[in-house]
Amino acid sequence: MPYEFLSIDDSDSTDFRLANRFLKQAKQATAGKTDRLFWIKNQTFPVGALWLRPVDDGYWLRSLYIAPSYRHQGLATGLLRHTIQCLEKGQVIAFARPELTTLYHIIGFEEIHAESLPHLLQQKLAQYQRHQPRLRCFRYDI
Repeated sequence: MPYEFLSIDDSDSTDFRLANRFLKQAKQATAGKTDRLFWIKNQTFPVGALWLRPVDDGYWLRSLYIAPSYRHQGLATGLLRHTIQCLEKGQVIAFARPELTTLYHIIGFEEIHAESLPHLLQQKLAQYQRHQPRLRCFRYDI
C-alpha cells in the first residue's frame, strides 16, 4: 500500500487542518500556527503525524503519532527521516518512553541528560516526568 510523506508549511491550509483533526480524534496534542507539521497519507486519509515546535536553536518534537492499525510497519521511522530531511539546521529534541529508545537510535538520535536541554525544555520535561517519570531525552543534530 503506497504512503505519501508530506510537510505542511501553511497553517491555514486544508492539509494542516486535516492532519490536526486526525491528531485531535486520536486524543493527541495538535499543532499551532507557528509549528511545523508533517504527516503520512494512505491514499486520501492520514495514518500518522508529527509536529515540531521551534525552540532556541532547533525544534522540540512535540508529538509523534501513528494510528494503531498502521504501527510496526516502519512508518514512524519513515516519518522521522522525512522530517529531518526537510529541516535546514539546528537540532531536534524529543522526550520519549524507554520502549521507543530503539526507534530514536535507528534514526540517529542520541540520548542526552536533561541538564543539557535549553531551560524551557528542562521545565517541560520536569513537568511531564511528574506523570511519566521514565521519560528519556533524545537529540538529533542536523
